[in-house]
Amino acid sequence: MRKTLLSALVVSILLGASSVVAAEAQTSRSTGPQPVLTVSLSGFRAIKKDLQSLAQASGTPQLMMPLMMLGPQGPAGLDATKPWGAVVQADGQQFVMYAFLPVTDIGQLLGSLKAFAPNAELPEPDAEGVYEFEMPDRKLVLAEKGGWAFLADSRETLANVPKDPVPLLGGLNESYAVAVRATVKNVPESMRQNVLGPLQMGLAMGQQQLPEESDEQYAIRKKMMARSMEEFTKLVNETDSLMIGLAVDPQSNALRLDVETTAMEGTDSAAEYASLGEAKSNLAGFFLPEAAMTALFAGTMPESDAAQLTDVIDTLGSKALADLDDQDLSDNERKLAKQVLGDLIDVIRATVESRRIDAAFAALASADSLNLVAGGFVADAAKLEKLFKQMVHIGLAEDPGMEQAITLDAEEHQGVRLHTVSIPADALPGDDLPAMIVGENLTAAVGFSDQAAYLAIGPQSIDTLKQAIDQSKAAADQPVPPFRFSLSASAIGRVAEGVGAAEQSEMAPEIIDAMKQAGENDHLSVVFKAIPSGMRTSVELEVGVLKVIGAAAGAVMQEMGPGGALEFQGFGREEAPRPPGGVPAQP
Repeated sequence: MRKTLLSALVVSILLGASSVVAAEAQTSRSTGPQPVLTVSLSGFRAIKKDLQSLAQASGTPQLMMPLMMLGPQGPAGLDATKPWGAVVQADGQQFVMYAFLPVTDIGQLLGSLKAFAPNAELPEPDAEGVYEFEMPDRKLVLAEKGGWAFLADSRETLANVPKDPVPLLGGLNESYAVAVRATVKNVPESMRQNVLGPLQMGLAMGQQQLPEESDEQYAIRKKMMARSMEEFTKLVNETDSLMIGLAVDPQSNALRLDVETTAMEGTDSAAEYASLGEAKSNLAGFFLPEAAMTALFAGTMPESDAAQLTDVIDTLGSKALADLDDQDLSDNERKLAKQVLGDLIDVIRATVESRRIDAAFAALASADSLNLVAGGFVADAAKLEKLFKQMVHIGLAEDPGMEQAITLDAEEHQGVRLHTVSIPADALPGDDLPAMIVGENLTAAVGFSDQAAYLAIGPQSIDTLKQAIDQSKAAADQPVPPFRFSLSASAIGRVAEGVGAAEQSEMAPEIIDAMKQAGENDHLSVVFKAIPSGMRTSVELEVGVLKVIGAAAGAVMQEMGPGGALEFQGFGREEAPRPPGGVPAQP
């Protein structure tokens, strides 16, 4: 996830810089124009069909407003069946930029668009059929060539546009309604340095020792900042491309957002991405699709990430240990507290240094109960279990009455040693915990195997934990995505109602009702998947989630007053079919 977010930041900064620096590249290329930025839209008819599906699925016809303004078949003179696009290319010492639209008659298209700006003066074409538009900071030229209207930054660019620009989209129009691809490796080296230079200066300015910061903490913080800069520099220099695409599944009407990040071949980043495809888990049984919320993390942490996280642990750990000296504790209490905290820090540090990632959780909701189960890899689970028992004994010494509630070594299941807690609901202080979690008794369990720790909370949580352990053993070491997440809108609605969310917050009751009635196709899911030299993050919203979003939008519009609803005027007609996410078939 960090790689995807940082790569997106790299691209946005680089592209932002391109608008304020001279459009020149210091590195000449002999291979012709190289793509830097590509924007793809699947076309008027395809996008209209996608928006119509989303509007109907979510119950928000307002989504159709932008296209309704252009007419049922789009502006006159526009070919509704072909994609649109725009490109920025690096060509030797300069950038070239142009956009293209499919047209049947460019004069008609300009005339129909004039309706949206009746006071605007449109230029007349010259003898070569070129329209010139004076902009505040530049001149743009427009011309029709072979059924395409090209809008370019110069006549020279216009003279060199391809006869068929669709191949420039690289197939994005066939997979996504809207997509953007930034080819970072083609950004000139000089511009990369223009980005890194100010960041390095900012880093240097931020390396002053802070008030009340110890020398040790200052040294660790400096090391963390240096590692962050190294990682950012690596991303700038090793990222190949970043793609963001939005698509609608024509069968399920689910909305999907894909983010793909790739690294240049032979780089450290490419090797790290390759390792994602080898992710395995001993906790796969904890990913439960029927859960209100569930997630699974697996794989190998990059060495640079482990080193940086270790620095964080050292910083926080040293501060926590130092803070104990300021606590009102006896010498023996302080010594014991430092020993327990130090051992816990050692366990966490050893787990991070192992670089192994394997963790999962699930929250299951029924009509009247909520159960949470979780598990995670621990490098020294035996030491962690010893610490747990030590802390329990300390607690029992302070409150002997808890002896009846806590059972150490209650049982063993599939090699997992379970320690259980059972407290009658009427013996709990206060009423902060919802009844659907507590039930008649607050039931919980903590478990340990040789290299994992487990947790269960809820009325049926211990049985659920055992089932997850059984399923995990059956699927042990099976390849899994490095990250999976799933949320059920209807189950979350039951939880929100059970914990009184509508009464305790500003969440509108109609939104909770929409969540409860979202139906079976009600999931929001996130999946990371390894691709050649990179990673794809896919976020999918099923129809039930879109309905909830529609209900939320309706609640907001109700607050704003009447006049928000629109009708599907002229948008209900059947149209030529098109492949999933792509351009419609020709009629």
